[in-house]
Amino acid sequence: YQQGAVDYELRTTLAPPYFCEEAIKSICREISFTPHYVLQQFNPKAVRKEDKKEETLYSIEEIRAWAEIARKYIKRVSIREV
Repeated sequence: YQQGAVDYELRTTLAPPYFCEEAIKSICREISFTPHYVLQQFNPKAVRKEDKKEETLYSIEEIRAWAEIARKYIKRVSIREV
């Protein structure tokens, strides 16, 4: 970490059905340089009513498992829930 460098994070919003274990591995290989990676649970309330689909959210257990995979590539990984 360089003195005077701007602190930042990269985030992935976990919107079903577009995420899986292979996706986390692929993303993390590409962004392994980042100091902080956040897995953010999708918020269906943030989607316009006409665009909303009835989807189940990923469970916190699934997200925690993906965070463990991400930690193999990135030192600091956090989870943000809805």
